[in-house]
Amino acid sequence: MGPTKLPRKNDQTPELPSGVGQIPMPYPGYGFEFSSGLGGHLRIRLRIRGSDMWIKDNVDLYVRFIRQKATSFDTLAWIEDSDWSYVASWGHDIPMSTQIFEGFATWTLKLA
Repeated sequence: MGPTKLPRKNDQTPELPSGVGQIPMPYPGYGFEFSSGLGGHLRIRLRIRGSDMWIKDNVDLYVRFIRQKATSFDTLAWIEDSDWSYVASWGHDIPMSTQIFEGFATWTLKLA
């Protein structure tokens, strides 16, 4: 998790040209930007690979936001929230299997 595990994906904030810096940067060094919020844009794909059938009964989504915060009276920095924020739940029972007659091999969760 964090800068060593998560790439940076900009949405509407343009990348700065190579060799150009800005303090503070217009975006954090890692994370996914959703300029218009997560709703209608975020998708999570579940995929089963083994031969056993699974019943997906509940998926809860929590995220850690990265926000621009004041670190002193004249300095801003990108700081990752220390707590997880609840976003959504998907509670339908969905059979998942690599066998087509038992269920779905993939299932995409969309945040409305």
